[in-house]
Amino acid sequence: MGKKEGQGWLVDFASLQRSGLIKVMPAEKVEVAANHDAPPPPDTRTAQKSEKGRASPSELSAYKNLLDWRTKAHSLLGNPAISALVLEAQKHLAAGYFEFSRARKADFYRNVRNTLAHLWVELDNLGDGCPERLALQQFLAADVIGSISGVLRKMEQKTAPAPGTEP
Repeated sequence: MGKKEGQGWLVDFASLQRSGLIKVMPAEKVEVAANHDAPPPPDTRTAQKSEKGRASPSELSAYKNLLDWRTKAHSLLGNPAISALVLEAQKHLAAGYFEFSRARKADFYRNVRNTLAHLWVELDNLGDGCPERLALQQFLAADVIGSISGVLRKMEQKTAPAPGTEP
């Protein structure tokens, strides 16, 4: 019915069907049964782990929110100072993502938050002559700065000393 080859098993689905262990041979299994040189299927544990893990900073919700905000702000404003601050925040966010040390990672994320605060000031400097300013500031505060602050809060909770102990 099956034999071990390397790290995987080769199964003759036709013999399983004849023996009554399976009733119908799935169509995708027919191709695998016909091609014995095909590599074994990937380990499901590895596949699940890679789906849970993040491959790049662009998968972070804070990064996605920042990209959304940049797109909205650029289409409405086209201000080079604002674009430069958004780019700086993206760079800090990516650097923090790839940093291993929790302390340095937190420093990068604090730099993102500080850069976004500078961005807020730039928007304020546009004044009331820019009707989109308030909507952009609300999105910046609620979604972008909020997601970064949430990440920092979680990191601080993980590194905080236990209650009743001295730091």
